[in-house]
Amino acid sequence: MKSSFDIINVKSINDKVEIKKSKYIKDNLCEGMFAIKDIKKGEPITIYFGDILDSEELIGKYNNNISVMKYIRKGYDFIVDGSCAYKTRNLNLLGVYVNDILKPKSDSLKDLLNYHKSRLICNIEVKETSDFPIYIARKDIKRGQELFVHYGIHYWLLEMGIPPQKLKSYDNKLKKYLS
Repeated sequence: MKSSFDIINVKSINDKVEIKKSKYIKDNLCEGMFAIKDIKKGEPITIYFGDILDSEELIGKYNNNISVMKYIRKGYDFIVDGSCAYKTRNLNLLGVYVNDILKPKSDSLKDLLNYHKSRLICNIEVKETSDFPIYIARKDIKRGQELFVHYGIHYWLLEMGIPPQKLKSYDNKLKKYLS
């Protein structure tokens, strides 16, 4: 597997955001991405950059170390492991610092449906491309606001220790409520 970090390692030209300690995430070590100027709805902000994985590579990484899931995001038709992005401070590539505003408390149907609704209060949305997911302002963002994106139910289920092979059964349970 070739690291995406080897492909793109350029100086940052992003003047919209900065990385600093999150005001909302309870973990003392958690950093977040903040607007340093007003950002208009529809403006691209950063890329969720990392190593491109297929399903087998994801399962292999998951089986070796479940904590890798905190860096995993779904791409267009691939999976992105954003952990290598920490090797750069290029703000154009650091979508890995954009936090989710909420996480489900459990894998119960009620908690997952409640989490699904939180996507509406996030100020960033994901535009999938054939390269890497791009984070775009979902609404106008004021200077100083922390940026939030909805990670998706699969992300949190994997974080809870639900094996990748069981995600489809959750999709089937949620299908009638999310359509």
